[in-house]
Amino acid sequence: MAWEHIIKIANRSNKHLWINVPINAEPNYMEGLAKLLKQTLKPGLKVYFEISNEVWNFGFPQFQFNAAAAEDEVAKNPSSNLKKAGETKDANGRDWQVRRLMRMTIDMVKAFQKEYGNDCVNKSIFPQFAFWTWVEKDQYEKAFQWCNDTYGPPSQWLHGMSISGYAEDQGRVSSTVDQLIALQKPFIDRRYTQDFEGHKATADKWKIKLTVYEGSTNFSETANIKNKISAVRDPKFEEVVKYLVQDTWFNKLKGAEFCFFALAGNHSSYGTWGIAETDFNKTRWESSPKWKALTKMVDRTFCTVNGTGPNSVFESTEDMDNIISLYPSPSAGLVNLAVRTYSSETVDVKINDISGKTVRVFNRLNVSNGVQLLNLTDLENGVYFVNISDAGRTISDKLVIAK
Repeated sequence: MAWEHIIKIANRSNKHLWINVPINAEPNYMEGLAKLLKQTLKPGLKVYFEISNEVWNFGFPQFQFNAAAAEDEVAKNPSSNLKKAGETKDANGRDWQVRRLMRMTIDMVKAFQKEYGNDCVNKSIFPQFAFWTWVEKDQYEKAFQWCNDTYGPPSQWLHGMSISGYAEDQGRVSSTVDQLIALQKPFIDRRYTQDFEGHKATADKWKIKLTVYEGSTNFSETANIKNKISAVRDPKFEEVVKYLVQDTWFNKLKGAEFCFFALAGNHSSYGTWGIAETDFNKTRWESSPKWKALTKMVDRTFCTVNGTGPNSVFESTEDMDNIISLYPSPSAGLVNLAVRTYSSETVDVKINDISGKTVRVFNRLNVSNGVQLLNLTDLENGVYFVNISDAGRTISDKLVIAK
C-alpha cells in the first residue's frame, strides 16, 4: 500500500500510525519517508515504527535480505561496525543481522530528526526494536549493549523493545469448548512467567518501554477446528481477552502499547485472528467477545458503526472488498501477492501479457495466510495484468517486470 494511502487513513480516522519501514530502505528513502510524514500527516498524530516485520523469521524474505546484506557488508568492509574483532560468519552471523536491524532503526530515527527535530523521540516519533520473543531472547540484550557501545544509550534512540504477545493453549483434539476456554488463563500465566517478566526486566534495565507489535489470544486450528471456532465466539472468551491484555499485560506487568492482531479476519487453519469476523454485519461485530472486551477496556468503541460494519475510514464496503496488492512493482520476477477474499481460502490467478495472451496460471492458490510469493522470474521484461478470480468475481492489477 502506498504511504500516501496509509497517511490518508490516519488523518481521516484521527489515529496514530504504526508503520513498518522496508528492510531494504536506504538513507535517502528514509529521509523521503520522514519528509512525507512531516508534510502530510495531521499535526499531533504520532508515528510508531519498526524496521520491516519479524526480521527474525526464517520463512520471510526480509530475514533473507537482512542476513545477506549483513554478511555482504562484513565481507566487503572489514571495518564495518557490524563486526567485532575475531568474529566469524559461522559463529556470529546472527549477531551481525541483529546489529544491522538496530542500525537501520537508528538511521530511521536520524531521518526523522531532520524533519521533526533532535528531540522528537518519545514526543512525535516512537521507534520500536522488535525481535524473537521465545527463541534467542538474549539477542535483545546483545543488541542493546552493542547500541550502547556504538551509538549511545538505547533510550536515546528507542521508545520500545517490542515483542509478540500471543497466549493460546491449543488443548487436545478431544477438548470441548468449555475445556478450551478454561485452559487459556493458566497458559497466559505461564507466558507471564516464562516470557513477559524477563523481557520487562531487559526493557527496564535499558530504560525503554516494553511493547507488543502484535498479540492476541486465539487458536491455530490445525485440529479440533469446530470447537476452537466456537470457543472464540463464546461469550466467556471475552474474559480471556481481558485477562491477557488488561489484567496481565497492563495491570500486572505494567507493559506499554499492545497492538492487538487483527481488526477483522476469517477463520482459517492458520488461526482465529480477527477481533471480529469479516461479514461487516453490525450485530456480529458488536457481539464478538474480543470486540466487547477491547471496547470495554478503553471505554469506547473503536470505529463508527453505520449499519454495514465498522466503516469510519472507507466510503463503502465495496472499497474494502476489492483489494489486491502486488509488490514490488517493478519487480525482477519474485512478486508478493496479497488479496482480500470473500470467504474462500483459495483463488485462481491468471497472468496476461500486454497483448492479452495468458502466460501463467495458478489454480487454487492458497491466500488464507495473507501473502503468497509468485515466481515469475522466467517472464520477459514488460507490463502484465494479474487477474484474481474468487467467488464469482474477478479483480485485476498491473505488474511491471524489469530485470
